[in-house]
Amino acid sequence: SEVEKYGKMGLSLALGINHVGARPGDNSNSFDLPSYTLLDATVAYQASENFSARLRVENLTNERWFSGAFHSQSIFPGYGSRAVLAVDYQL
Repeated sequence: SEVEKYGKMGLSLALGINHVGARPGDNSNSFDLPSYTLLDATVAYQASENFSARLRVENLTNERWFSGAFHSQSIFPGYGSRAVLAVDYQL
């Protein structure tokens, strides 16, 4: 059958949750960075042995978050919602 020939074909979905709790913003613990939860989703389609496509959407809820800091005046915001499309084709 075609499934046996090409492996798992068709549509697949994946959801991811990443939670980070509140943490100190610097080495002297003079301030805290707030907690956050990011939701990601991926939709993939395997059309054949040679062709597949994936759409990944990161930070679905456009959560405001901070990736880190040097001190209270130098805090690094995380990215908002973004999407990445990947298409694979093998000759």
